Amino acid sequence: MAKGIGLAHPLPSLPLHFVLYAPECPFNLISISKITRTLNCSITFSDKSVILQDRSTGKTIGIGCESQGLYHLTLLSSPAACISTDAPLLIHSRLGHPSLSKFQKMVPRFSTLSSLASESC
Repeated sequence: MAKGIGLAHPLPSLPLHFVLYAPECPFNLISISKITRTLNCSITFSDKSVILQDRSTGKTIGIGCESQGLYHLTLLSSPAACISTDAPLLIHSRLGHPSLSKFQKMVPRFSTLSSLASESC
């Protein structure tokens, strides 16, 4: 039985106002129409996952997975580390050119080559 109406934060970035409070319910159930209106988002469901996206930016603001017939929202996390690379190697790779090790296997006479530095790339 419902006990009142209040504010809920299913995730820190997802505040929902005027939600129904039902203390006997073991889950925080969310109205799809309420969350799409409140957050101006679109929701995409698949058989095993759910994605919430901001309508104006297209940015993913929430994700979740299905378990026993319910979709559970999970926190989005930012990557803790970034990988950096030399710009020439990045350009070389994005052009679809092979890595040094693959190039050496394709052309054995270049097995002693130590880098792919090239002005043409």
